[in-house]
Amino acid sequence: MTDTVLETRELNRRFGALVVASDINFTLHRGARHALIGPNGAGKTTFINLLTGRLRPSSGSVWLNGQEITTLPVHHRVRAGLARTFQINTLLRDMTVLEGVQLAVLEHWGAGARLLGGRAMQRRAAETAYDLLARLRLDDHAGDRVSAMAYGRQRLVEVAIALAMEPSVLLLDEPAAGVPPADSHLVLDLIANLPSDISVLIIEHDMKLVFRFAERISVLVQGRILTEGTPAEIAANPVVRDVYLGTRHHG
Repeated sequence: MTDTVLETRELNRRFGALVVASDINFTLHRGARHALIGPNGAGKTTFINLLTGRLRPSSGSVWLNGQEITTLPVHHRVRAGLARTFQINTLLRDMTVLEGVQLAVLEHWGAGARLLGGRAMQRRAAETAYDLLARLRLDDHAGDRVSAMAYGRQRLVEVAIALAMEPSVLLLDEPAAGVPPADSHLVLDLIANLPSDISVLIIEHDMKLVFRFAERISVLVQGRILTEGTPAEIAANPVVRDVYLGTRHHG
């Protein structure tokens, strides 16, 4: 299908006898707001690592915008349009918000930390970064040092850095995790205002967040896709309720 942006075909990952991903067939459509949910130990992190290239599958394939990326390293997948939010590292914590996003812009342009192209390119990257922050309503914090920001706002900066890579697919890995309730509206507003042409896959425990944003939900249990459907279909599914209520234990 032409509107498929991300796809896995018969994706498997084993560690010896332990199967952590089993025959996963998954499709993300252009402009989608799709959530991946599952109990602890279901294999969500493994699946994301297979998508982003941190893990190689034992068998099966991963496709992005019609191109097979199964063997591509992480940074090549980012260049191809697959971005993931990540915990801010020590280097970025010492920067201002604008500097961190500017660095990501330069990286996307191929200049990276070498700052090729001199002042003109740096200035253009800073302007691009500032425009992105303005769209995300973070421009008031452009000059703030990341390390001095509240944790909830640092999560917003993570998304800004991912968006600086101009992805066609954005993986939001538990965007609300660890964010104090008083700041949770910031994360919700940011997700609501993401560009409609970016396909978003949200990996999240917070069911309120999932049901607010997802148009489609996949349920992963024991490394397999248990079921997939609209939020209404998932909410009404007795097997899903069973898994989440813990009456059956899945590792």
